Amino acid sequence: SALLERLGIYSDFATNGQDAVKKVNQVWESRCCLGYKLIIMDYEMPLMNGPDATRKILMDAEILSKRKPAIVGYTAYSTMEDTDDFIRHGAVEILPKPVKKDQLLTILRKYDVLSHEDHVDQ
Repeated sequence: SALLERLGIYSDFATNGQDAVKKVNQVWESRCCLGYKLIIMDYEMPLMNGPDATRKILMDAEILSKRKPAIVGYTAYSTMEDTDDFIRHGAVEILPKPVKKDQLLTILRKYDVLSHEDHVDQ
């Protein structure tokens, strides 16, 4: 989140999967904006894991006719089964832990959170 702050990108943090779902729905209900553009969702969280939270957020977006955020699975698990689980639940891709700065910047640019013209000190 320190890198995001330096880039001038607003970020939010959820302590568990249920909290992530709640925060997304609160933003939609507030009607202040279109909602989250990109969510980087951890796989292993208490109360509701990342894949289940991903599925719930995308289902809620469908039900409420809201723009679906791009959800990137974030995991230290490198087995094909675990990454496939995230993708089956709606993640658009997987970001491995530990994340490298260039990987994060690529994701931010790919989902239009960071402009391709923005130069970032390596």
